[in-house]
Amino acid sequence: GIIAAGTSPYYGGGLKLFPFARVTPMGMHLRIARIPALLGFVRLWPIFRGTYRHYDGGVVDFVGREFCVELAEEYPFQHSGEAMGAKRSFRLRVTDDAVRFV
Repeated sequence: GIIAAGTSPYYGGGLKLFPFARVTPMGMHLRIARIPALLGFVRLWPIFRGTYRHYDGGVVDFVGREFCVELAEEYPFQHSGEAMGAKRSFRLRVTDDAVRFV
């Protein structure tokens, strides 16, 4: 499974993992997916295009500005591909401040 969030619909390489990321201004799409690897492989194209929906327990989507995620036990946590250690809870928030890129 995966718990992932983004403010842009695309995760990388054209993979539209967060199709609801721009539904609201300054919003974020939080996606929780618990689908078996074989099902993910079989449904690869709908997942890649951002059209896959499996709301009967496999995929849950949320749109908002801030989320607090609490897990039953610690799990490995990554931020932007960097390992951040094991976490049992974490907070995600869209900032009001502008971010400058150099």
